[in-house]
Amino acid sequence: MPCEETQYAAVGSSVCTSCAAGHYCATPSEQVACPTGTFSLGGDVACSGCPAGSACPDASVAPSACEAGTFSAVNATRCLECRTGYYSGSAGLAECSE
Repeated sequence: MPCEETQYAAVGSSVCTSCAAGHYCATPSEQVACPTGTFSLGGDVACSGCPAGSACPDASVAPSACEAGTFSAVNATRCLECRTGYYSGSAGLAECSE
C-alpha cells in the first residue's frame, strides 16, 4: 500500500505515518529534518521558509514575530537588535528604520 504524499513508511514497514513536525516527507519511505531557518508543523511535503520579521529557532514550531526593537531577514533563526540610531517601533519587522 503506497503512502499519501504527506506520509512515509520506514524501510521494511507497511505502516504509513505522517511526517513529524520539523520534518518533511522526501520520499514515500523517508522523512527528512527541515533545514535551518525553515519549519514544518507536521504532515508536509516541504518545509516553509521562515518569513522576514520572524524567527524560527525550532523547525517544529510556527515562526514567532520579532519584538519591537528587533528585526530579521527571511529564514532567520533569531531576531537581531537594531543598530544604534535605528529602531523598529512594532513587532514583526524585516528591517529597522533610521
